[in-house]
Amino acid sequence: MPSTELRQRAEEACARSAELRATATAAAETLTHRRAELQAVETRLERAQVAADPSVVAEAKGHAQHAYRRARQGADDERGAVAVWMREIDGLNRESRAARARLGQVRRDVTDAQQAADAAERIADAERIRAEMAIDACREARQQLAACEESDVAPAAAPTVPALVAADGPASLGDAPVERAPLVIERLVGGDRSVLHGVARQLADETGQEVTRVMLLLQELVEGLVASAADEGYLDFDEGHPFWGQFTLDEARVIVRALAGMGFRYHARDGWLGGRQPGPGELALALAYGGYDVRGVGGMPSASSIARLFDGARVATEDHLAVRAPSMTLDQVLSMLGGRADPLGELWDSWGRIRPLLLADPPSH
Repeated sequence: MPSTELRQRAEEACARSAELRATATAAAETLTHRRAELQAVETRLERAQVAADPSVVAEAKGHAQHAYRRARQGADDERGAVAVWMREIDGLNRESRAARARLGQVRRDVTDAQQAADAAERIADAERIRAEMAIDACREARQQLAACEESDVAPAAAPTVPALVAADGPASLGDAPVERAPLVIERLVGGDRSVLHGVARQLADETGQEVTRVMLLLQELVEGLVASAADEGYLDFDEGHPFWGQFTLDEARVIVRALAGMGFRYHARDGWLGGRQPGPGELALALAYGGYDVRGVGGMPSASSIARLFDGARVATEDHLAVRAPSMTLDQVLSMLGGRADPLGELWDSWGRIRPLLLADPPSH
């Protein structure tokens, strides 16, 4: 199928996906609103049940009778005391009838609110499923377009585009470590601005977009890849660090992930997420999760020095790519980025042209 037809199909599928996602979001917001209304009316029901409780009314009448008896004993006008007591009892009876009426109305309100919430939940579920199916259709259409355009761009080179491997490890068990110059994507995640400018200009020429727009999209892609790697604990550490230096890289990353699983996430750029950092006890527990006995671990930081636990660490985005997206296929990258992929639709629409450039040697200057 010609790439022009595939592009049109992808654009239509992804436009439909955007519409259905917006509809699903609105339906989810409506469901949240209906549930809040139900919770509010259920609170009213609890109060109405208390107000209409016969035991509460009986207790109030008992207090009124005791007050009447005291008033009669010390009053010269017994008839007046009786009148006061009767008026109070009458008022209590009126309030009781009104409370029972309110209770009946609130019960009907609860039924209506429950039905509205149930209906909103059914609609939200249906719209969510439709949106998920549309997202899958959009992704599939973009994958087909990318494969077609990539074969058009480089039909001979496309099948042998080099895959990413960790710089310090083998591609797979039994393979020798790979020694090569960094590819474009590795230079980009490493912060090479000159490569970013060169690739942006090349992509702008091929796609017809403004260079500044392409550069912004590439920057957002890089930031998303770095953030994804940081989220999953892919850090590199100073070999001379008094704590991390005693572990292999994989062992250190296991400990980082254990800390993250306990709610202590560290980003090389932003520090401890939410300012929440572990104490020595939590670090010892993370070591235990990794299979280490804290008694055999040296260089344990104190409570005052644990803030500097990650001094010198950097996000190893290239290693994360080698594990999660070694071939940089559209499906691999989208899965790696998760929700961070949503704003980058313009890149995905041209991924068949972009991917070979990212997996190539950097352009010469």
